[in-house]
Amino acid sequence: MNNYGIPQNAIITIAGTVGVGKSTLTQALADKLNFKTSFENVEHNPYLDKFYSDFERWSFHLQIYFLAERFKEQKRMFEYGGGFVQDRSIYEDVDIFAKMHEEEGTMSK
Repeated sequence: MNNYGIPQNAIITIAGTVGVGKSTLTQALADKLNFKTSFENVEHNPYLDKFYSDFERWSFHLQIYFLAERFKEQKRMFEYGGGFVQDRSIYEDVDIFAKMHEEEGTMSK
């Protein structure tokens, strides 16, 4: 364990809306704990621009893409043995974003 009582194999997730400072906090916390970082990769997302131009058409595709990418990242972190701070979690996609799109009418069941 480190000075803060956090196990070295922990995986810590920072959650929040776009632009709130998740990546900055992720890096600062990882530096302080000597953990690795896992950042959301938006640069190579084939659906993000399409989604912002047409929510209804692309919200499902975007959520499936995020779910698959986050699953791969979760698997990688666990296989590595933990010790990560991440700036998004797989749980946000299902429990927050998919529900929000359904409630807003931009994604149906």
